[in-house]
Amino acid sequence: MTHSPVEALQSGAGEEVQAREQAALEALRERERELATLMSNLPGMAYRCANYRNWTMKFVSAGARALTGYAAEDLVGNARVSYAELVHPDDRERIWEEVQSAVAQDRPFVLDYRIRDASGTERWVWERGCGIKDAAGKVVALEGFITDITDRKRMEESLQRSEQHYRSTVSALIEGVIVFDSQGRALTCNPSAERILGLTLDQIQREKRSLADWNVLHEDLSPLPKDQLPLARALATSQSQRGVIFGHRRPDGEVRWLLVNAEPVFDPLAGRAGSVVVSFTDITERISAETALRENEERLRLALSAANQGFYDVDVRTGEVVVSPEYARMLGFEPEEFHETEAAWRQRLHPEDREQACRAYEEYLAGRRSHYRVEFRLRTKSGQYRWVLSVGKVVARDAEGRPVRMLGTHTDITDRKQAEARLAEQVRELQRWHDATLGREIRILELKRQVNELLEEAGRPIRYPSAELEAAKATAEDRPTGAAPSPP
Repeated sequence: MTHSPVEALQSGAGEEVQAREQAALEALRERERELATLMSNLPGMAYRCANYRNWTMKFVSAGARALTGYAAEDLVGNARVSYAELVHPDDRERIWEEVQSAVAQDRPFVLDYRIRDASGTERWVWERGCGIKDAAGKVVALEGFITDITDRKRMEESLQRSEQHYRSTVSALIEGVIVFDSQGRALTCNPSAERILGLTLDQIQREKRSLADWNVLHEDLSPLPKDQLPLARALATSQSQRGVIFGHRRPDGEVRWLLVNAEPVFDPLAGRAGSVVVSFTDITERISAETALRENEERLRLALSAANQGFYDVDVRTGEVVVSPEYARMLGFEPEEFHETEAAWRQRLHPEDREQACRAYEEYLAGRRSHYRVEFRLRTKSGQYRWVLSVGKVVARDAEGRPVRMLGTHTDITDRKQAEARLAEQVRELQRWHDATLGREIRILELKRQVNELLEEAGRPIRYPSAELEAAKATAEDRPTGAAPSPP
């Protein structure tokens, strides 16, 4: 059968239209398949619902089951349960108000809230959606996406608890803590920092805007260069700064001494310290005590030096002895060349004094003497001997009561001993003179008695009263050894 040209043209056009319609249908199906695949792989549920309080679902993706425990068909048209029933009762009103506010302002809404799934388990979800309007501008539906953020919420809550614990811990510290940003500006601080510095956080942030605003001092109270501050070094080097001591002048003029650490918090994106945590302890009392101790030690050193005394500190367990410079100089040594031990002390004792000096020391440590005070001679660097008075006391004992530490002084008594020797010699000389003259005195008294007898025989008066002669003779004979003779 032969077709006319018109019929042939019409037939070809119909086939072309049919082919185009088929291609469009295939493309639509492909898009639907892609959309379904995309939605099935999303970690949540895409939806379209009515803008009513029960949020009646018109469409939900397959992700509904993983999110709510219900199949998509259970939610569409509220077939089994409405989505509003899944929302936590405490969150329902807030959600409704926020959605209506966003729709009224023609903007998307973003929500965090709780739902209870089919098993009754509470979950946190995040939702983002918007209102869909018709040609007349009327909202006909809501479309959006809901995903499970329970794990994120738990992490946030854990982080909040950890941060609160950290803040509580830092607030309870007696050390001051200030967190600075990368420009050296204070971000926050704890109460101890405010107390130590005499500044509130607001004052620190207003008055200490840069490193140059901090009034810090050397030990001699001269200004400390700002680039030597631990904060400045930590920012410049991204390295920890520890154990730095400097003075801080408070607004009231008082200087407090601080032991400071600075710990940089590295920012990997910036490649340097993004912030610095500075902690500090008020050691003013310790510095004052150390200064007072040094002054007392200097006064003691001067006093010992003036009194020609040396100080010793014995570790009874090891025999090691720490001595003052005067102790060494007393024996002719310079302090830097002298090392004392118990063994060396025993060796320096004079042979005639060693036994009694060691016995006194050992008996005192053993508790058989109530005090330690002994005199002995010690050999000097030149080989000569000096007399020493050693006075000591046990100042520390172990758990069993055994001595572990003994402190004492050595006093050079050589001059006193030499004076005592001279005095003893004088006494001996006087005794010799007394012994020599005592017999002469008695002989004179005897001669006087004989003169009286001769005068009596001659019938003349006696020259020397008899009673006085007898008393003088008795006195001379009874005089103790070493007493001075009476004049004749």
